[in-house]
Formats: sequence, structure tokens, C-alpha cells
Amino acid sequence: MTIQQVYQHIFRPKILVRAARIGMQKYVRDKDLKRLLKVNRLPVEGGAKEDLMIRESALEAARISGAASYSIIEHISVLTALLAEMNLLPKQQHNAAV
Repeated sequence: MTIQQVYQHIFRPKILVRAARIGMQKYVRDKDLKRLLKVNRLPVEGGAKEDLMIRESALEAARISGAASYSIIEHISVLTALLAEMNLLPKQQHNAAV
């Protein structure tokens, strides 16, 4: 599955996915992923996918419910990291990733 196909499987508002795609241009895995995961050591490439998927799902639920704690900035950051991590996976693993 290509990264374009992954985008198609993420049913989020187009503007949210578009912001995440734009964010990928300036995404620095070493800095951004450490900040998001609050770790000192990065997981292997693609290794943060599950954690990011869980976090993104929780943010999406908060967005849909209108929770006061919802942060669009955090949502875009997590979605950007998730898409970037998915992009690091070998092509044969993309099928299992979604």
C-alpha cells in the first residue's frame, strides 16, 4: 500500500489530513517524535505506529465529541508523525499497517 492509499484510509476532515501532509515537509523524526512520545530514545523506524494510531484515535474521538480538552495542534502533530512513520515502513508492511 502506498502512502497515498494510507491517506485514503484515514477518514478525517480533508483540511486536517492536508495540514498533516504539509507538516510532513518539516517533520524531523528525531526531534518531533521524541517530543510527542515523551521519550529520550526513538523506536525503530515505523515502531511508533501503534502508539501514534491509538493516540490519534483518541484525539479524533475528542474532536468528534467536542471535548474541551481537544487540541487541533496536537491532533495535526500526531497525525503528521503517524503519516511520516507509515511512510518509513517497507512497502510490504503497509498492508498490515492499516
